[in-house]
Amino acid sequence: MLAAVNDNAALGDCVQIVAAGPTCCTACAPTSVRKSDVELEVSRGEPRGSILVWRAFAGPISGHLHPRPCPYDAARQHWLLVRDLRR
Repeated sequence: MLAAVNDNAALGDCVQIVAAGPTCCTACAPTSVRKSDVELEVSRGEPRGSILVWRAFAGPISGHLHPRPCPYDAARQHWLLVRDLRR
């Protein structure tokens, strides 16, 4: 699987990081991609030896379930990820 960062490429089956900050980010991925695969793809950008990883949040936030459907492609969904210590 490929990860893309805001490159306006055809998305296909890649995980695309939509927005990223120091503590949270959002990613767009096909609905067939598992939570663990989204976490792995987004975490690939971490420096070697980092004790931090990205964890995908699944569940309700303010009454809305996550991941959420992508408003642009019915075959994709948006994930919220937060920075966490590697276990």
